Amino acid sequence: MSILKLSRQTLGRARRNWEKRRRRRELLRFHIKPPGDERNPIARWLDFYGTLMIFWLVCLVFLASLWPPPEALTVSLAISAGLGLLGRKAYRERLKREKLYRQLRETGERYREELQKPQTGAELAALLLPVFKKLPGFELKQKRQEKKGAGGGPEAVVLAVYHGKPVMILFIPAGRSPAGKDVITAMAQTMDERGFDHALLITPGEFTPEAVHLAAALKKKGRRLALIPGRELIYLAAQAQRGKPPGTGEQRHITLRQPLQRLKMVSLDRRKVRPYLAAGSFLLIARFFLGVNHPLAGLYLVLGAANLVLAVCSLLFTEREPEPPHWHDFLPQPEY
Repeated sequence: MSILKLSRQTLGRARRNWEKRRRRRELLRFHIKPPGDERNPIARWLDFYGTLMIFWLVCLVFLASLWPPPEALTVSLAISAGLGLLGRKAYRERLKREKLYRQLRETGERYREELQKPQTGAELAALLLPVFKKLPGFELKQKRQEKKGAGGGPEAVVLAVYHGKPVMILFIPAGRSPAGKDVITAMAQTMDERGFDHALLITPGEFTPEAVHLAAALKKKGRRLALIPGRELIYLAAQAQRGKPPGTGEQRHITLRQPLQRLKMVSLDRRKVRPYLAAGSFLLIARFFLGVNHPLAGLYLVLGAANLVLAVCSLLFTEREPEPPHWHDFLPQPEY
């Protein structure tokens, strides 16, 4: 009974933690950038090559049960060396991304205090419009218009075109944070009156959970109201200052040479990990039942090992494609 009670408590705690993270929108990983690695170079070196050594030992023990020791040693060393080269390249790419995000965070910190200063939507628009004009595909169509917000606070509405899509942009000052359902309802009515399908609601503060749920409900009706709170706004401003479009967590594949890029993009895919594992396991089991002296035993062994290697490479060197930012739903995928 104690084991059942402990399991029930653990599952309940995990479920409550999941619901808490879901309410705070932390499960949407598109806006959570990888943190900087605090380890020193020696720790990184030991971690990488230690993991590679463990993989080599496991591979050697597995192959030694199938082949003679000399052949198993040679094949395991070849596989480990190949994975080491690929892992080293992927690790360097990760360091480049960490450096990029660190620079973005440093640039974004400069905006954090400035975004809290504007008291009206017009002042906030005057601060952010020069930043938005640096984004590729952004074109201002109509200057800001003062309007009284649904909660009585001053706001500003700007009409623009973003990647060929007419967009209404509502600037909400930090004093009105958190923005609630009334802002979403008023903006939806304005969109219906002017015939817009897309809108950006920008605030240095936050949106209430009710506002987020209402925007998601309106999306099903064809009204895409993208909510950009403070943390995403800071990242967007930092990206604009760097002259690059905001990243959407595109899935990346490692490539060794340009002619092999297309082949690797097709073969290395995280969605194919399970099929590779299933095919490799089936071929190795078939080889075991066929016996060493069967004419097809060697072919089954090679194909099974190849599928397992592809599964490992797809798992290690590709990233799960996250859900794109909700305010990018109507935009083309920019290149990283």
